[in-house]
Amino acid sequence: MDTSTLVKEFNSLIRKAKESERDNIQISLNFYKQAYKLLPNAPNLSKKIESLERKLVKIQAELLKEDWVQIEGNSIDIKTSGGGTSNAPITSSPTIFNDSNTSDGIDDFSIKQEDEDDDDDEQNNNNNNSNNMGEEDLDDFIKVDATSIEDIDTLIDKLKLMDIDVALKLLQQNDFFVIRSMCKHAQQSEDVNYISEIVYFLNGIGNQVEGVFSLLVSELAWIIPNCFMVEETKAAQHLLLLAAIFTQTGPLPATELAKLDETFLDELIDLGFKYLDYYDTKWLNIFYNTLLAYQSQIIVNDGYSPLIHKLYTMQKAPELGPELIALLNRDKFDYGLIGQSLSLVSDIFSYSTEHKVSCFFYSSDIPIIIDILVRNIHNLNELDPLRWQYLDVLYIVLSHEHFQQTQYHVDDIITVLTDMLDEDYAEKDPRTALVSRSILDLIQQQSYQ
Repeated sequence: MDTSTLVKEFNSLIRKAKESERDNIQISLNFYKQAYKLLPNAPNLSKKIESLERKLVKIQAELLKEDWVQIEGNSIDIKTSGGGTSNAPITSSPTIFNDSNTSDGIDDFSIKQEDEDDDDDEQNNNNNNSNNMGEEDLDDFIKVDATSIEDIDTLIDKLKLMDIDVALKLLQQNDFFVIRSMCKHAQQSEDVNYISEIVYFLNGIGNQVEGVFSLLVSELAWIIPNCFMVEETKAAQHLLLLAAIFTQTGPLPATELAKLDETFLDELIDLGFKYLDYYDTKWLNIFYNTLLAYQSQIIVNDGYSPLIHKLYTMQKAPELGPELIALLNRDKFDYGLIGQSLSLVSDIFSYSTEHKVSCFFYSSDIPIIIDILVRNIHNLNELDPLRWQYLDVLYIVLSHEHFQQTQYHVDDIITVLTDMLDEDYAEKDPRTALVSRSILDLIQQQSYQ
């Protein structure tokens, strides 16, 4: 087996392991959240949920890597399947803080987060690292005036040597002096590679340093334009940062919301079209999470959001539909954006019905959407607010002329909804029973037309 094949198979196995780990954490997280709904005051339950969410974010970031061979430019002896040895240099995918020749700009930096699951060896390592740089160094360190990629590299190297508590304290000290300094230089810089390094860094620490994303709300003036000035693989890191800001900070102030204008939306959707040409769907996943995060910030008192109008006026827009459905099917949205995705689907069908225009989704995809909705209505626990939203969306979809013409799987839909009308069940979850009855009445009316 030659070196390239060996490395490829190695990376494939690591990816499968990471994906399995991610899925197992997600399953555990869902159960803990269900338990939390029953007893929100249970001791340490919220901390456990936060810990699992941090782990999930970390693994999702790791899955954006292409290469887990962590060797940087050094020769390595690799035994081939024939017993020979290859001395070819093997390099890892670049870390986020390196030169401008990054292969995809998606590798992530993170400070190792301690929680209740850390083992003794990791704790000992952290204790040893804390001896390398302690609190006595902080006063000198915050005086660093980062103005180049080299300065950022130095800063990251020092952070990696620190104990987690010391590093977090440093980044929060003096009202986030280090981070504010970086943002100031990024705003003044014309070097897109330098700005990208800052973005990679902010993505890495954002979920570990409380208050960072809120701090970055006022930095959209340089984050947004630079997102569309770099090539699309590097732009993905900007999208990740924007999605975090839009979802983790509450409603944006009017001054910042104004930056999410038509130009922003056009350029964002244009990135989505570029990602359509990529074999790996991770790029489209990042795009959709950012698009939905954007949509979560747009409040429309009457009518439809700019995104809905855009999807119905761009000729190529339906090409984006299948992957949105695939994400909905796998429930792989970040930041709890599944609810936002359902709202988007609902608005898409409502607009089509109201304006009597062809649906944004391809006709062949609509049955898939119905299957997803019905499956989740059946599988979700009673009193789960998501089930109610799935039911509301199903009503909208079944009101569309496409279903009226096809009556797709109508018997299965009736069976699932009829189960929701069981007397004992309806007593526990009257809202589900009420909406289910409305949908069944709708289906009956359509059968007479």
